[in-house]
Amino acid sequence: PVFDNATDFYGNYANIIKDSIFGFVDLNGNHKLFPEYEQVYWYYSDTGFAKNNDKFALIERNGRLITDFIFDKIDLPNEGYFPVEINGKWNHVDSEGNFVFKENILLNWDQINDSLVVILDSERTESNKNPKQGIMNIFGNIILQPIYQDVTPV
Repeated sequence: PVFDNATDFYGNYANIIKDSIFGFVDLNGNHKLFPEYEQVYWYYSDTGFAKNNDKFALIERNGRLITDFIFDKIDLPNEGYFPVEINGKWNHVDSEGNFVFKENILLNWDQINDSLVVILDSERTESNKNPKQGIMNIFGNIILQPIYQDVTPV
């Protein structure tokens, strides 16, 4: 073993850590490390994410940044889109860093399900713990107005 940690292979690559530096290894054992980033991670595509100073950015497999380090949280891609959080609000970006939803859309959770997301009528706060919910598609068309206590796209 030459790596401190490794994931399963996602397609042709596995994520690795060697000497506290993150990177990936291919099916032939060739590996690339990224000491310029605190963390890097890829799933099945050649677009992944990197972390520096508690912020995240999208990254190409060659190490080039696609976006700046502007995301507070980022998650594995879902239906080709990365769930991202900025200032407590969720959105999604494509593999080129383009936002999917308008800034004023409030998402209930960070997953796209069959091209649908759950939207809220207002922000969730201490005094408003259960805002009304609805459903919108990734093209911005509202399928169900946010007037329901709880909805789940199926």
